This record gives sequence, structure tokens and C-alpha cells, in this order.
Amino acid sequence: MAHGLLGRILSTAAGRWKIAGKDLADCQCVHGHFLPVKYRFVRERTFAIWFRDPVELVLSRYFFFKRYLKPDDLQFKRYIKREDLSLDGYVRLAHFHNVYSKYLLGMRLEDFDFVGITENYGASLEVFRRMFGFPDVLREQKLNANPDKPGCNYEISEELRRRILRYNKKDLEIYGRAVVLNRMLQRRYLVGEHEGTPSPPDR
Repeated sequence: MAHGLLGRILSTAAGRWKIAGKDLADCQCVHGHFLPVKYRFVRERTFAIWFRDPVELVLSRYFFFKRYLKPDDLQFKRYIKREDLSLDGYVRLAHFHNVYSKYLLGMRLEDFDFVGITENYGASLEVFRRMFGFPDVLREQKLNANPDKPGCNYEISEELRRRILRYNKKDLEIYGRAVVLNRMLQRRYLVGEHEGTPSPPDR
């Protein structure tokens, strides 16, 4: 996300070309933050992706930036620029709007075999375990959690919440569809054992 649209397209195209002639048979898993379209041409592959509420995503990214401030980081120098950038100022930066939409460039949600939802992490993790054949229960772990977060969700004003939603309409739509797909996976793999998918968000 440090690059603009053209930079992301060129970088992904270069990545696809680089691995096009390689035998990936010995590769069990590729994970991280990247555009999944890079691996779309691979024939025998399974795609998995996770989503969280778009408002919580924006807030989490801001406070992560504040905790791990890196003035030499490319994204900081290009877009953030100020160490004292306020939350409201961050919310208004167009570069960080609709992050899901940017990551999904060239992909549809239906292209993913697994769609997880952070808001019902336990049930999603169990679907993931059964889908990919892990024999043991996967333990939930919380890494890089904000120590100053008051509870499960960040507390903000309704005005700021509406502003975040207004700037991230595409992500809100994507998240709503992801919730529906996640519910379908739960019904298929959990058969009502411990379904916990939240309802699609209000628009």
C-alpha cells in the first residue's frame, strides 16, 4: 500500500512474471500482505482471506502507526508526513481509503475458498481448520494488540464513525458480502455447532 494504483499494478505484474516459470509444487503456503491476483494463474491453489469491520480496520491501522512510528518508512514519507497526525486527519487521507478494494484488485470474493471474519474469529478459525485438514484445534492468539484499547471495539463519536463509513463505502460493501460468505462456510463446516457470524453492517 506504499505505492499508488499504477505502482501496485506494475509490482504485481512483475511478481507474476517472476514466478510464472517456477515450479511451486513444493510450496505449501504463501501468506502476508500482497495482492492475491499475483497467484491467480496458479492452477492448483486455494485462496484464503480475512476481513474485519471496516471502521475497526481504519482505527487499528491508525493506532498501529502511532505505536510503531517509522519516519523513514515510505508510506510515512509519502502520505502521513506528520508525527502528530490526528485520527481525524488520518481518516481523511485518500490513500488509506477502501484498503480492501485496493487489495482485491483483479479478484472477486467468490475467487476465495475461505473467507474469515475477525469479529467471529473462533468460529472462522474452526472453519479454517476443518477446511484445510488440521488435526488439532487451532488456538486463538492476539498479537500486536493495542494495549490502550478500552474493549473489543474502539470508542469514537458517531460523527467520526459516519465519516469513516462515508470514505470507505467500497470496503463496507465488500465486508458485508464477506460476512454472508463466511456464514455460508459456517453452515457447511460447522452445521450449527458454534456459529458466530455477525450480521452484515448497516449502510
